[in-house]
Amino acid sequence: MILTKDDLKAIGLIVDERIKPLEERMDRLEAKVDKLGEHVGNLEVKVDRLDERIGNLEVAVDKLDERVGNLEIGMKNVNRQLNRLNTSMKAANVRIGKLETVTRDIKLSVEERVIPSLFIIEAIYLSTSRRYNDETERLPKAYADIEDLKDVTKKHGKMIRIHDKALKNLRVH
Repeated sequence: MILTKDDLKAIGLIVDERIKPLEERMDRLEAKVDKLGEHVGNLEVKVDRLDERIGNLEVAVDKLDERVGNLEIGMKNVNRQLNRLNTSMKAANVRIGKLETVTRDIKLSVEERVIPSLFIIEAIYLSTSRRYNDETERLPKAYADIEDLKDVTKKHGKMIRIHDKALKNLRVH
């Protein structure tokens, strides 16, 4: 069987009709592949950005590691200081305990010795003060008596001088 030109044209048209949907599908596939290419390009950009961000995170983590190391050193120093403070507090508590004992002993001594002595001193003071008060009330009368004695002494002194003169006069005559 030999094909004529018309047959070949008809076959060409049939093939064209059959190929046309395939070409359209190929065009659509090419468009999809192009879009996929764009998406892959975008993904590559995003992956590059992620790589950059991961690098930044690694730097930040390194800095955090350094800071955590410094914090650990600081905490060791704080722990040492707390241990010293704890030791000092224990010593202070021992001294406070001794002071409490001394204070209790002093309080007992005050209660047992000083307070009774104070009561005795108070009783003596009050009786002495009453006696002085009583004597003080008599002082004005004593001063008056002294003034009277002065007056009497002056009068008697004058009288004695007068009698002495009279006696001298009597002896001379």
